[in-house]
Formats: sequence, C-alpha cells, structure tokens
Amino acid sequence: MTLDDGGLRRADWRFLLPAPAGRRFRHMVVLGGPAGLGSRLLEAGSASEVSTALRSDHQPDALILLADATVSMEEAGRRLAADGVLYWEIERRPRFGAMKGRGWIARQLRRAGLRQWAAYWVVPGFHEARRYLPLGTVTAVEWFLHTRYVASTPARICLERLVRRAQRAGGGLLGSLVPSYAVIACGPAHPGGPAWALAEPALPLAVRESAGPPVLFTSGQDDGSRVVVLPFEPDAGHPALVLKSARLARFTGHTEREQETLLRLRASLPPDLRRTLPEPKGRIGDGASSAFLESAVPGRMLAATTGRWRAPLAAQIEDLRLATDWLTRFHQATETRRLRWTSTESERWLEPLLGRYERALRVSGREAGLFARLREQSQALVGAHLPIVWCHNDFNPWHLYRSGRDLSVIDWEFGEADIATRYGPALCDLLYFVVHWVNLARGLRDSAAQVRAFAGLFVDPSRPEPRSAAARRAVSGYMGRLDIPAGFLPLLLAYTWVDRAADWHHRQIAAGA
Repeated sequence: MTLDDGGLRRADWRFLLPAPAGRRFRHMVVLGGPAGLGSRLLEAGSASEVSTALRSDHQPDALILLADATVSMEEAGRRLAADGVLYWEIERRPRFGAMKGRGWIARQLRRAGLRQWAAYWVVPGFHEARRYLPLGTVTAVEWFLHTRYVASTPARICLERLVRRAQRAGGGLLGSLVPSYAVIACGPAHPGGPAWALAEPALPLAVRESAGPPVLFTSGQDDGSRVVVLPFEPDAGHPALVLKSARLARFTGHTEREQETLLRLRASLPPDLRRTLPEPKGRIGDGASSAFLESAVPGRMLAATTGRWRAPLAAQIEDLRLATDWLTRFHQATETRRLRWTSTESERWLEPLLGRYERALRVSGREAGLFARLREQSQALVGAHLPIVWCHNDFNPWHLYRSGRDLSVIDWEFGEADIATRYGPALCDLLYFVVHWVNLARGLRDSAAQVRAFAGLFVDPSRPEPRSAAARRAVSGYMGRLDIPAGFLPLLLAYTWVDRAADWHHRQIAAGA
C-alpha cells in the first residue's frame, strides 16, 4: 500500500474534527486526495454516507477539502449544512502559487459564513502527515519542540529556531509561516464541542470541557498503525493524558493487549521499574469510536537528545548507558527461566521464524546461505543456557523518554501475540536498540550508510568509531550481567532482523497492502 492508494493514513484529520451527534457524520463529502479514500472512510465508520463529489440535492454535514481539491470556499459555504464541519487543507509551498496568509484565510471563511474552530500545522506535509500541531496556543508547539522534535540537521536546527522566534513574536506569526496549514471550521448552527477523539463522556470532565484542540501523532506506516491524541488543558506544559485509537476497528485488539501488558508488568515489577511505565487507564467507546487511555510520561524523547545535530559524544553515550541499564534491570526482573539450548529448542525458536520468512518473502541465494549458517551456529550452542525474558519488541530511542537520569518506556503494543509469547530470548531488544541508536548518534539517514554502520558495528569492527565502540561495549556489558554466552550474539542478531522483516510483511498483509 502506498501513500496514494486511499489508505486511511491520508485521513487522520478525522480524529480532530468536532464530534457529530452520535459520533458519526450523516454525510461526508471528500474532495481531492487519493482514489479509494472515500470507501476507506466508510469502512472506518466515519459517516453513514461518504461521497467524493458535491451534489445539488444534498448538504453534507462534513465537507473535506484536501490539498488538491478545486472547489472554491464560496461554493463550499453554500453546500455545507448549517450544522456542518469543514476541513480545509492549504498548501503554501512555492510551487502552489501565491502565499495564502491568515488574513486571506479569515476572509474566505467569513465570506462563506463559517467560523474557524481550529488551525493546524501538518508536519512534514499533507501526503505524509505524522504530526498535527494546533496553532491556537503556544503550549503544544513548545512541548513538541522540547520533547519530540529531532533537530538532526543544520536545516532542522534553523527551523527550530525560526519556530521559537515566531512563537515569541506572537500575533499568530507562526500560523503565517507554516507551509502545510489545515483549518477546521463550523457552520453557523454548529453547536461546538470537543474534537471527535475527546467527545467520549467517560473522559475526565476537565479534558472534555477545557482542553483545546489536541495534538495528534501518527506513525504513517500503514492502516494497521494507530494514532495518538494528546489533549492539553489550559496553560499546562504537558499533555493531560494519552489516547490511542486504531485507524481500523479490527486492529483495536493490539492496544487492548498493550493495556493488559502494562497492567501485568506494573503488578509484578519492583517499584523503581514500575514507575518507568505508563499507567493504563482503560478503554472508552466501542468499535470505530474506541480509544485506550494511559498516563503521559515525563521527559524528553531519547531520539531528540541522541539525534540532535552535533550533540556532544558524552551526552549521547550517557543516553546509551541509561537505556542499556534500564533494559538490563528490566530483563533481570522479568527473566522467567534459563533455557538449556538443545536441538529441540532450536527447532522451537529458530525454525518457525526462518520458515515464516521463507514463506513470506523470496529468499535469495545469499539469504539461504545465511540461514544454513544460522542452523549450524544453533547446533554449536547445544548445551549452553539462554535467559528467557519479557520482550518489548520495539525498544528504540523513539519510545524512551529521559527526565534527568530517569527513563520511561512507552509503546508496549506487541502485534497479535498473546501474553505467553511475549517472553523471548534476551539480547534481542538491545540489538534492535543499538542499531537505531548508532544511526541516530552518527546522523546516518540513507540506507547505504546505515548498512555500512551495521557492518562496522557487528561484522568488521576493525575501523575505530567511538559511537559504534560504545554500542559494542553496551552489548558486551549487558551479556555479562545476564550471563549470555558469546556464541548467541550472531545467532540472535540475525534472529532479531529476520523477525523484523517477517513482521513487516505480516503487517502489510493485515493492513490490506
């Protein structure tokens, strides 16, 4: 599935629209965007009827003007029901013609008889939207810049400084500068109310009644991914809580199991580790309108500190040390047994994974040779012992938050696995982490450079590079503290990345790609 095939990734704005009565629009008209988007919105339950053209005999209560729509605002105002909602994308990049400033936008809405409800900066742009940042208050954008923004290049450093200066200048200057600007407006008879994601009566009253337009994050990966909505109460410097919703109702079970995971871990971990996990707060709504709540963790995303352009080496290595120490303590606390490796255990752990990869993806001659060597290495380890621990399965710098010397770890979703299968070989989480950490710390963005770094980290470490050397020390220290024989390193390294590839393929199939 690509970004242009109608996937719901192009419609995450729906979580931000003012909620209609009954949590479903009567008739939504979507103009512009990829073919097939209307049918996907209907499947997701966003409206009882979804059309992709305006009709003279209907007044929709939701009118969506995507970036390539050609309908004028005057006509949109005439066609929209008096109690309707308008979502309007305005592209302000040079190739799209004259700059459309806030004054021009306000005049267009006023002439159409509509009132602005919210405005958003869509990052990095409409076709690969990953962040929807509300422009009405300073708080949400400042929080994003401090905690989540990875200023990994000189250009991104300059953008950060420009945004901060525009925020300090006030007067809506930032709203005049953002290239991808989205407006949500309401008809004259619209009753108002919270965003769709915040309209559930089970939410705390303070969130429903006093929170402004929320922040929305999305991975943008596929329709199996979820969106994260972050409401801010007035003058609060951090989100009130976290709401997670599946793009499609059939993926709701992933987050439901995440809540079960957090409940189980928080009940069994010692207090120092329990404090590092979000607190699950249950489910609200049902079907396509359901969401899961958890507490917002403090601190700054580790990717934002490690990945900052010209970040001091010592600070980056301290991030690595804190992450490795946390994972070591977590795996020591959750170790369920020490597995004696036998031919039978090799069949149990290794063969299903290799078979899943071979069935899902075309195996090259080099990959077949690798798999043969893995089987040989597995046999050579017979008689050795390996800790079986609780696996995070997506332990990376984007899911770790640092506050001083304390870490919090988020995103405990584990696909379709049940509780029993969340236990797995130790070391895999750390191997996954150090690959991402090295790429971030060294500022490596293209795949060829990342492959070379991977080789330098694990295959040919003869050329000294301080960050890769620090990562190798971290792996060695972890293996020592968990008493893992050195022979498991190459086996579990390949195991980890074969598993990631097979899981990616499975997600594409499940999401309809």
